[in-house]
Amino acid sequence: MPFPASIRVRLTLWYVLLLAVILAVFLASVYLVQRHLLYKTLDESIQNQASALLDAIQVERDTPSLETVASSSDPEETEHFARIFDASQNLVFDNTAAMGHTLVDPQAVSRALRREV
Repeated sequence: MPFPASIRVRLTLWYVLLLAVILAVFLASVYLVQRHLLYKTLDESIQNQASALLDAIQVERDTPSLETVASSSDPEETEHFARIFDASQNLVFDNTAAMGHTLVDPQAVSRALRREV
């Protein structure tokens, strides 16, 4: 089947193609910007929670313990959990009971203790 010879049809097809490319670039850029902002917000939230948790940890005889626990009136209490390990990778504190069974990745604990990301 030969390509349509009418200039009107050809211009319409070019405009449709151009509009599709512009929309694809726009949507891709919106997606990438949103993804970056969401990850940045998530990272900041995790850093803030970790900082607050570090402020509450007391270390006695090389054994960390959590002195304060979030109050039951805290609406975000059930949204987060914390596990504290000592230098020997022994679990010292765990508040995941309300969340059911959650797995511990031993490699992640080892990397954290070596201060690797």
